[in-house]
Amino acid sequence: MKLHHLILGGIVLGCLAGALLPQAWLPFFDTLGELFIRALSMVMIPLVLASLIGAVLSLGDPRKLGRVGLKTIVYYLVSAVVAVSLAIAAANVVKPSRFFSAERRVKLEAEFKDKAAARIKSSEKAREEFTVWGFIKRTIPKNPVAAMTEDPPDMLAIIVFAVLVGVAASLLPDAARKPFADFTQSLYEVMLKLIHLIMLAAPLGVFGLMARVVMTLGPEILLSVFAYFITALGVMAVHFFVFYPVTVRFFSGMSPLAFWKGLRDVFLTAFSTSSSAATLPLSLKVVHENLKVPMPITNFCLSMGATVNMDGTAIFQAVAAIFIANVYGMDLTLGQNAAILATTVLAAIGTAPIPGAGVVMLAVIMTPIGIPLEGIALILGVDRLLDMARTVVNVAGDAACAVIVAASEKELPA
Repeated sequence: MKLHHLILGGIVLGCLAGALLPQAWLPFFDTLGELFIRALSMVMIPLVLASLIGAVLSLGDPRKLGRVGLKTIVYYLVSAVVAVSLAIAAANVVKPSRFFSAERRVKLEAEFKDKAAARIKSSEKAREEFTVWGFIKRTIPKNPVAAMTEDPPDMLAIIVFAVLVGVAASLLPDAARKPFADFTQSLYEVMLKLIHLIMLAAPLGVFGLMARVVMTLGPEILLSVFAYFITALGVMAVHFFVFYPVTVRFFSGMSPLAFWKGLRDVFLTAFSTSSSAATLPLSLKVVHENLKVPMPITNFCLSMGATVNMDGTAIFQAVAAIFIANVYGMDLTLGQNAAILATTVLAAIGTAPIPGAGVVMLAVIMTPIGIPLEGIALILGVDRLLDMARTVVNVAGDAACAVIVAASEKELPA
């Protein structure tokens, strides 16, 4: 039986277990799922370092590195602008707040008051640092080791550090460069083997994660904010089923069916873990082996995408910000919608690729517009479900970029 069949079985059985078993089982499911996420996260930093340094060394020519880097950044930026524009348009047309009563708002604010306060407090540092210059400063870590040991790790700083190390190593004479390149390649292959071993336990990990989600949420939460949930999910579906396949088909010639089929395991893992970072090790392996993207381009595009490409997260943030504003009686102007577009694109780039991080950065988007931060409590009930969906969109965008860049470099098999 193939891995994606086993993972899908874990998802189904986890949903059933979460719905049927008593709350006493929650610590067991929580531990089972957490162990799986921890195991994948354990591999992430050494894999990103090895893959990016190796990618830069393999690309060799600085001009090629510049081309690949520019194409990657342009695709991610255009994709993010399209995603947020769709989200803003949908939220303003559908206006999911009109299905939301004042009584329901008061009830949800009370129910999720503590969780909302915790998320708002977590966002305070991000709001203080959220400026263009602050973002640029973050790209150069004062201490790379500290960036790796933070919780969550500062992936943007780690990526820049890895690229700079790769560039410096590529400028060394052969006698000094080759041993380092061999070590980097060996480390990369060791991490891939470790991923293979971890993925043997994926069905169990996914089973625990899904059981925890169903047992924790319950159906009544989804019903209370159904219009908001469907609006955000609908925009994600359009971006996933229209924008990515159209761009992949137009720029690379790859059929959407081949694209989706090759990424089945990645989508299922992203859905169950809600973490682009935890999914990255598997994504690197699958995009190279199934979609035939050369390893240097796969490593470069996906490692960078895990931090700077968050289309699904950006869609959620834009819809949530407008929904909360409307619930509190704010009728946003064209200028305020434009501000949401700009800040959401930047905030998505700075969002950590871990579960729940999108909500923390949501406060950064809401603050300049004057949207009440306590409104975050209104969407926390269904955030885990949307987190699962937006992670699938995020990793699909990473893979689409890798395919398109490889095709543009004429390195994608016909």
